[in-house]
Amino acid sequence: MHDAHGTSTSPLPDAPPEPIPDSPIKSLWWFTLPLASVVILQLAGRQVILAGLSWQAHESGLAPEFDLAAFVVAMALMFVACAPLEGMGMVGLAYGDSAPVRRRIIGFAAAMSALSTLFVFLLGYTAAGAWTISNVQGLDAALTERVQFALKPLVCYPVVMCAMMLTSGWMKRCARGMVLAVANVVGLVSTGVLVVLLPQLGLDPLLGGMLAYIGGQALRTGMLCFSYAKSLAPATDRDPPPPLWREMGTFYLPLAWNGAFMLASRPMIQWFLAREERPEVVLAGFGIAFSVSQVFYGWLNDLRSHATAFREQPRVLAHLPHFATLLCAGITALMALLFWTPLSGTILQALMGLEGAVLEEARDGLSVMVFCPLAVTLRAYYQGLAVLHKRTVSYFTSSVARIVGIVALMLLSPWAGIHGAVLGTGGLIGGFLAESIVLAWSLHGHVPSLRMEAAPAKS
Repeated sequence: MHDAHGTSTSPLPDAPPEPIPDSPIKSLWWFTLPLASVVILQLAGRQVILAGLSWQAHESGLAPEFDLAAFVVAMALMFVACAPLEGMGMVGLAYGDSAPVRRRIIGFAAAMSALSTLFVFLLGYTAAGAWTISNVQGLDAALTERVQFALKPLVCYPVVMCAMMLTSGWMKRCARGMVLAVANVVGLVSTGVLVVLLPQLGLDPLLGGMLAYIGGQALRTGMLCFSYAKSLAPATDRDPPPPLWREMGTFYLPLAWNGAFMLASRPMIQWFLAREERPEVVLAGFGIAFSVSQVFYGWLNDLRSHATAFREQPRVLAHLPHFATLLCAGITALMALLFWTPLSGTILQALMGLEGAVLEEARDGLSVMVFCPLAVTLRAYYQGLAVLHKRTVSYFTSSVARIVGIVALMLLSPWAGIHGAVLGTGGLIGGFLAESIVLAWSLHGHVPSLRMEAAPAKS
């Protein structure tokens, strides 16, 4: 079967999708659980590194906030450099798997990863990069030097990320979520081993943390590429032609635009937080609060994959809004239980070795992040509709709204006495909500709801 764009919409011939139950809700759960574990394990890898840096600093008798802040800022800048690659997962999800399509998409992805690699190189290895880090983020010379040191080994990461995102999108299209989950387990375990082992070999703890992150992601990506390559069907004369470059650009450009604005959000917030009192403490607390809370709500972003994955099962699609609401309510309740009670301090102290001012900032930030699942669920649901109907142009206005919302809150909140990590997490959630509202408004009247699409199947 082929879609209107001439691309294959069938699963890989040699790799049938994993069995899915007849019940629509069970079908959604069956697809969601492996994807949720993928995101949770991926985000947990960063917590392993943060915990390793904290414990190693305590063992050395040093203050942990310096390396923690350097790690947080370096990772945020690296993800900004990789912003053009964020949309590759959606490209793999939306387009088919025939050999001509694959070749066209891989060539497109290679060009995008080369641009990101150049950006990371300039940030990590040049005087212009040091000037950019110092002035854009508002950091002093010592912290700027440490951030640039952390960026140096990340120059190879864009290639790894591009392959990972593209292959993950193809796997989701074929409903092979379990393969993604297994690869992430292996990646997380290898990250944990490396973050402990590398400093024991005499490496700087911050360098060891960065190499551990890259090593875990590279192993994960290698497993995905190997699994996908084994399941490929040979090229035939019946393969549809690849999408036109113009068509791919029209679909992808809004995704890249949205990825750039999304990943620029944290550096923008960090620019404001760097002007707070004791900026290294505030930056570390905000980064930890954001990172820890993402383990709980981050996988809700994958709700944008469901509409396309079940595009030929309208009965299942009709239940997606109800399913998304249940997930959002459950995660919000869990985060409230953990972050609005003394359990948050226990988690941060026992698992990450935090104490003092950094602990207090992180706890305050986590208490605000309880409201994040609502905004993330709304955004993911409407992004899924946009990808399903290939109306990604709606991402343009919603991305701008996100930045406007963040800047407005970061400027106005201090007038209400809001400072520190709470200022950062509040600004982040405000940007999420602004983006979700504008995205829903821009799609209204242009794409049918999932329940409307399923109506013929019920009659």
